[in-house]
Amino acid sequence: MITTTKNVRIPRLLAVIVIAAALFAPLPAQAQAVPVADPATYLIQFHPTVTEAERAAWIINAGAVEVDWMDQINVAEVKFEANPSAIAASAADMTVVSFIEADAVVTGDHTIADPAFLDPIQGYGLLIVKAAAAWNVTAGISTTIVAVVDSGINPTHPEFAGRLVPGYDYVNGDDDPTDDHGHGTHVAGTIAAGIDGVGTVGMCPQCSLMAVKVLNQNNAGTWGLVAKGILFAVDHGARVINLSLGAAVSSPTLESAVAYAEENNVVVVAAAGNSNSNLPFYPAAIPTVIAVSATNKADERWALSNFGDYIDVAAPGDGVYSTYHNFVTTGGYAYMTGTSMASPFVSGLAGLVISRKPDMAAADVAALITGNADDLGTAGKDAYFGYGRINAYRTMVAANDGVEPPPDDPDPYGFGLKNLFLALITVP
Repeated sequence: MITTTKNVRIPRLLAVIVIAAALFAPLPAQAQAVPVADPATYLIQFHPTVTEAERAAWIINAGAVEVDWMDQINVAEVKFEANPSAIAASAADMTVVSFIEADAVVTGDHTIADPAFLDPIQGYGLLIVKAAAAWNVTAGISTTIVAVVDSGINPTHPEFAGRLVPGYDYVNGDDDPTDDHGHGTHVAGTIAAGIDGVGTVGMCPQCSLMAVKVLNQNNAGTWGLVAKGILFAVDHGARVINLSLGAAVSSPTLESAVAYAEENNVVVVAAAGNSNSNLPFYPAAIPTVIAVSATNKADERWALSNFGDYIDVAAPGDGVYSTYHNFVTTGGYAYMTGTSMASPFVSGLAGLVISRKPDMAAADVAALITGNADDLGTAGKDAYFGYGRINAYRTMVAANDGVEPPPDDPDPYGFGLKNLFLALITVP
């Protein structure tokens, strides 16, 4: 959590953060160590009253250089040219600094099932949450932007044609957030794969997508990159941010970026993690974030999904069929499993709600989703499913002021979504 102005937070230098990516087995207790970020790189939040000149002087006196500046949350990314132990002396000036943290590495793992495997219920997730019925209220609108802060998106995938807005690549420092791993493209498909007669369909098939690349080809990045990704998404019009990533240790910089999103009325959704653990998992455990656990094909808890009091809702995450970045080996589609796959179901649903009610506050969007979920497990809110597994139709009826659309009405875009969806899910 963010420290007060009377305390300086200096986390362990070699802290390692593990992404909640798609995986079938928890990390071994004695897993091989993950590479860490440059130990001389730190994230430092300065008090809002500190001027640019004062900040520059502080950094010079600390024997460091400023690499980047996150103006929205007053955080500087700095690189110490000398021994970073000089931080301790510099941090003594409590009139300047709120916190200091090492920029730790984030990384992920994933397992892809055989994409050629003929699964007769490959669209089970959309069926369980009643997405097709929800589309009779709205299938989304292009002005609703959902940001995928992840490994990027394959811009040539036909499922996203005409609905990708400009994003950014913080890994390579350019405006080409092309996915070179696959995780981000898979997440994006669950959110908003289009209605094009092939492949699959996303939860909000008419919503726009913004790719913000913070993970490299090895599915690795840092908290600093994730925070920058959140800030970019907020500043460039995203109404929903999906974070299919996380760690058991939080970051003040991350928390500040999430707070910035909250201040700007942006819905933030995050995966609960895949370790079958009840330890808090971040950013999902941040109070303003919608924390998503995973269910399986039997509409039961997925065995490796994390749990705890911070869970808000659950969504399908076991064997989810979605878009993939590699057309050569997978044909552009693949199966993946994990809470990373559950989170985008909720992000897509948030996109539907906002498409119907563009002026709705982020907190009210979250309340609508949690308040209309199907209660699973112990009656009421519980540690495994939160308020329950999401119900897209019930949520959208609530967003439609309680008015149920006639079941046989065509969708607003003339696609006959219900019948088309039922046909699409049988495509191998």
